[in-house]
Amino acid sequence: MIYKIVGTVEQIDENTVSVSTDAGVGFEVICTQADAISLASEKGNQTVFTYLQVREDAMVLYGFKSLEVKAMFLKLITISGIGPKMAISILSETTPEDLSYSIVNSDVKALSKVKGLGKKTAERIILELKEKVSAIATDIKKTNKTATVETGKLSSEQEDSLIALCSLGLGKTQATKLVMELSTPDMKAEDIVAICIKNMGAR
Repeated sequence: MIYKIVGTVEQIDENTVSVSTDAGVGFEVICTQADAISLASEKGNQTVFTYLQVREDAMVLYGFKSLEVKAMFLKLITISGIGPKMAISILSETTPEDLSYSIVNSDVKALSKVKGLGKKTAERIILELKEKVSAIATDIKKTNKTATVETGKLSSEQEDSLIALCSLGLGKTQATKLVMELSTPDMKAEDIVAICIKNMGAR
């Protein structure tokens, strides 16, 4: 099993990146859109946590910038009808935090908005993962409460950066937390977005 790859990103095509190691070996890795953007924005060696899918006709490598995303991916593929490709699609449209919150609150409507995810599959996700992600959702509830109180303090530049980060595939909860932690009201939106993306890669 390949646990992780450390190397430089040479190419990116939608949600597929090419990672070259110092040993001269290159790996094609499928990842979420947010991770692909983050990988493409950084220079030098980067760590990509991986999951290797072995099929009769091929071996496919999936990659993640954080163990948190990988952990949710592994939970999703335990569910009947959800393979690695579908799990990546789900995590490309939401974050582990927002997904956990929807699961714990039995929000079938929110889950069904994910492209290719029908109502029955959404209900199956809730049924099988509700207890497994309850701790994550509790932390999110606390974060959301704090974010709700502090969002009114955001400058116009911070609000613009929040919109930009969400358009890149981040959930509102994660984007708000990053903006609040890493920026000041006098910073420009583009600088805030840059520092948030850089920080994502470091986590």
